[in-house]
Amino acid sequence: MSGLKECTEEEQDMLREIGNIGSGNAMTSLSMMLHIPFELDVPECKVIPKSLAGQMLSKPQNLYAGVSLEMDGTVDCMLALLLNEEFTELILHNLNEGAKADVAQLTEEQKSAIREVGNIMGNSYVTAVASLTGREIDVSVPQIVVDTGETILREFLSEYNDPSERFLFINTSFRYRHKKLGNYMLLCPTEESLKNILQSLG
Repeated sequence: MSGLKECTEEEQDMLREIGNIGSGNAMTSLSMMLHIPFELDVPECKVIPKSLAGQMLSKPQNLYAGVSLEMDGTVDCMLALLLNEEFTELILHNLNEGAKADVAQLTEEQKSAIREVGNIMGNSYVTAVASLTGREIDVSVPQIVVDTGETILREFLSEYNDPSERFLFINTSFRYRHKKLGNYMLLCPTEESLKNILQSLG
């Protein structure tokens, strides 16, 4: 097997299950943190080539807050979360007792808050991988980038030096007061880690 490119449909279904469980965990964690009763749309989980990453965003030129972290131990994987501008503003508005935030010019304190939210949501997916595979996973300190969606994706993928051609792309929408708040999650396991994950799930 040479990475996600060679996964069977059954194996891709196993990876999508990680996306489904992780999205549910992330929504629950964020709802508890912000005291907001989010509702979750059915996540869209796809295994796609890295070259098509930017095309998967509905508005790749729009501003996003991106948080990345790396998993290591028995599973080596880069995990990246992108929050759209409206979602980022809602999070900061709630955490800062109604204060308005300019996502294009976040303060260090606001970046720290989004980094922590990204860490909590990202670890929801890590927990899904760990619980489904029974493997111990360590997680790095999260990094944050605020830029256009396609720029963030390009930067994250270039920094994670792994030859795998594809990754798991998860498109998730939380709903609150009739608003659709988009976020995207990327999971990029190394070939060896992918093999270990699939063996554990199988």
